[in-house]
Amino acid sequence: MNNQSSKTKLFLIELIIIILFFSIAGAICVNIFASARLMSTKSTDITMANMVGQTAVEAFRNSESALDGVLEEYGTIEVPGGYLGYFDGNWKAAPEENDQKYEMNIKLSEDDEGLATFDVEIKKEEDVLYGVTAKKYLGK
Repeated sequence: MNNQSSKTKLFLIELIIIILFFSIAGAICVNIFASARLMSTKSTDITMANMVGQTAVEAFRNSESALDGVLEEYGTIEVPGGYLGYFDGNWKAAPEENDQKYEMNIKLSEDDEGLATFDVEIKKEEDVLYGVTAKKYLGK
């Protein structure tokens, strides 16, 4: 009887060790998957911010005046010092405040010789995802 009790105790200790091992391994895997999801989301945000910023710069470069193409494309609003455009989680223009997840700041300046400087900065909350500066000669 004593031998049977000893084998049962040993089996239970082995079972507890195995459960502990798989619990730790499972916790590590969940952490890795959560980190991978976070990195994927951040990468997607940066890629989409890059595409939106480059599209805004191309619209600026190809428009007759400095901002016509950009204002039409994104429905930006004029604010002191520049323009603001907002996007929802799917990178669609979001005029309503409750849908705004990303913000595009546009600053336009023109020097005396007719050279316009176009600064685009795209943010998610306070994190800057993308920023670019472009120049265009508008003439005198």
